[in-house]
Amino acid sequence: MTASPSRPQQPGPALSEGAGPAAGRLRVFWKLIQEIRPLLGRPVDFQDRFRRILARHRAIGARDRRLLRDWSFTWLRFKEWMDLAANDPDRERLLLMLCSPGVD
Repeated sequence: MTASPSRPQQPGPALSEGAGPAAGRLRVFWKLIQEIRPLLGRPVDFQDRFRRILARHRAIGARDRRLLRDWSFTWLRFKEWMDLAANDPDRERLLLMLCSPGVD
């Protein structure tokens, strides 16, 4: 048997373009990022402002707020990488991978 030549993997559609609760949470996340971007680099109490922005979205439950907060602070921590991947449909997979707990 001969091995078939490997093909480069094509990126899939962005996860937020799908249906279901996960896609909806990702869409809310990207809207949230658009709201917090203007706060970056300004002398404001970021955590307080961020809490207020989350509170404005009344439809978001406590668990989803915690999830969005985790994703947002991970996005901030790796912002340069996320900006480099801005046009990559796999950027959401990158974000979720960065949010995943490490494996020992």
